[in-house]
Amino acid sequence: MSELRVPLFRTADFRNLSVSAKKPAFVSVRVIIDQDDLIYVEKNGSVREVIGYQDKDTGLFHVKLNAADESAPLPHNEFRRAACRYAEAKVDEKLTELKQFHDADEAAYKKQYKPLKQIEKELNNELEDRLEFYNDLDKQLAQVHSNILPTTINDRILYQDDDIDEFQNALNVVTRSYVIWPPGEYHITTRTTKH
Repeated sequence: MSELRVPLFRTADFRNLSVSAKKPAFVSVRVIIDQDDLIYVEKNGSVREVIGYQDKDTGLFHVKLNAADESAPLPHNEFRRAACRYAEAKVDEKLTELKQFHDADEAAYKKQYKPLKQIEKELNNELEDRLEFYNDLDKQLAQVHSNILPTTINDRILYQDDDIDEFQNALNVVTRSYVIWPPGEYHITTRTTKH
């Protein structure tokens, strides 16, 4: 694995879970904003939009290569979807943790937290509606100052008998994915440029 294949999100913060909280429970996915080569943003009017990012799971860059291609998904929307998937997983973990605490010591739980069903409903409503979730995400993206998006990404082809390790060391390849095209003949390997 490459050292640059880091997650897009640091953690998820949960708010308004306590029994005294008047506002609905809320999850905030914390974006990693201190790396300038992970998320690439561009100012569009008064907001910063994600124009590209490196996917932790695939190692590939999500970018819109052809501005005229209206069918291609926008990186900003794909980034938001990735944040939602991350939040959903973290909500599941938090609900499991709270249920375990509730089952272990119901009296202590009731002194500290809202009813479990209420927390679950409020968090699920937030992730279904997404307005506040996206507003929070956009506020964080406003703090991202990225490098210019690399011009050569996802662009190296290796033949099946090429030595991948040698290729990585020679050309600073930091990510890779294999696609057989045509079947049994090629591997596509991606790389990023040095900044």
